[in-house]
Amino acid sequence: MPIISTAIILATAFLMSTIVRGQPRYRAGTELVNVSVIVTDRHAKHVSGLSVDQFEILEDGKPQDVSFFADGSVPVDVALLLDTSGSMAAALPLIQQAATSFVRALRPIDRAAVISLTNRPPVLQPMTADTAALASAIRRTSSYGETPLYVSIYSTLHLMAGTADRDQVRRQALVLLTDGIDTGGGFGFPDLLAVVRTHAIPIYVIAPRLSTVAAEQQEAVLGRSIKSIDYELRQLASDTGGRSFFPRLINDLNGIYRDVAEELAHQYVLGYYPSETGGREGFRKLTIRVATAGVEWRARSGYLLAP
Repeated sequence: MPIISTAIILATAFLMSTIVRGQPRYRAGTELVNVSVIVTDRHAKHVSGLSVDQFEILEDGKPQDVSFFADGSVPVDVALLLDTSGSMAAALPLIQQAATSFVRALRPIDRAAVISLTNRPPVLQPMTADTAALASAIRRTSSYGETPLYVSIYSTLHLMAGTADRDQVRRQALVLLTDGIDTGGGFGFPDLLAVVRTHAIPIYVIAPRLSTVAAEQQEAVLGRSIKSIDYELRQLASDTGGRSFFPRLINDLNGIYRDVAEELAHQYVLGYYPSETGGREGFRKLTIRVATAGVEWRARSGYLLAP
């Protein structure tokens, strides 16, 4: 693991201080490993009503005994991470509208937190089921500053590791809206990917790509191609079992947020205790199989075994 800068440590400490602490994240080899699974039919419609005996989990090719199973009726906690940096200024009104529609689409049993991806104090609303409070926090966002993207994702994951309710099973997800260009963090993508792989939190990435001219200007300033940035964002989503979206029209945000809310309401969660628990640190590959004809499924690709 990298040496983490003082700024990152302070950002994480601030996030953790704004929310009630709960049970720690799952640690492979000592605790239950959980996997969120999305199952759809040939028409991309979510498939409900499956039972535990229709799922199989393999870790590094070896079958695992499922110890925990839950369907979409389990509530979800969502961290809504909004890029309100200066580069998103023109789109902010529509971002606020779409984000508000998203929190209103969540079920009464679900909760959300609103976090601003800027170099200002980031937590605008800690985890709550109060839709009015969430909408108010979204309306308070304003465009300012740089984009500490990777640090903000890192800190938000640690925040969510402290929000789990000891007395109730709840799923978790991170929904990120950003132009995807890290300009204020000093935290590299390989470092972030290692952190992401130690958590069981699917990441949904929404990165508007509205203008070819703007993209070329950004590439000239950053010395990086937008394609390489988008590759990293896709990897964050695919490695965690989430999805990535790159809309060409800002008006598409409402539909994307609606699709994400619908998907979060239809996840299955499987948990298992690894049959091999020691002596093999590093990445462990997960394979999910669903014994039902005519369906497709998606889950995180694996996890990084913490020492």
